[in-house]
Amino acid sequence: MTISPWVRLADIAEKTLADPSGLKPWWILEGGETQNVLFSLPTSDEEGKFRWLQEQVLLYRLALGHPNQEDLLEVLKRDHHISNDQVRAASLELSAYFGASTFQG
Repeated sequence: MTISPWVRLADIAEKTLADPSGLKPWWILEGGETQNVLFSLPTSDEEGKFRWLQEQVLLYRLALGHPNQEDLLEVLKRDHHISNDQVRAASLELSAYFGASTFQG
């Protein structure tokens, strides 16, 4: 019986790249990030519509209990002039694995 090279690769990655908590997937690369690109024409109202849409998605996720932290911080900074330090001071550390000193904003 031949083992798929993808299964072998996944096994190697799991053994060498897994987080000690078992919560971080090994396929997320350090420094990796997603990037949103918005193409808007000059003098169009697309940018305002996009900001409104971002806020609606944020409110929807907050209602479900699954906010995108980056979007939330962006809205707080942009519209309410709240700093990372103010957010950090108002945050509760509920993690059973990591200590409060691991929060990065």
